[in-house]
Amino acid sequence: MKCGQTVVGLLLKTFATKMGISAITEAEEVRIQGEKEDREESVLALLGIIGTILNLLVIIFVYIYTTF
Repeated sequence: MKCGQTVVGLLLKTFATKMGISAITEAEEVRIQGEKEDREESVLALLGIIGTILNLLVIIFVYIYTTF
């Protein structure tokens, strides 16, 4: 009986270890995905600001060009 208990115990430890590793891996994947989304949002915000500034420059240029 002791040998059967050892095998079961070993299987349970192996299963728990694999589940722990996969849980850590999933948590890391979620963290990495969050970092990618944050980076994408930052780039999009920066592009929006640059686009707004360029639009304002065009409006000012057209206004000056048409008034003189």
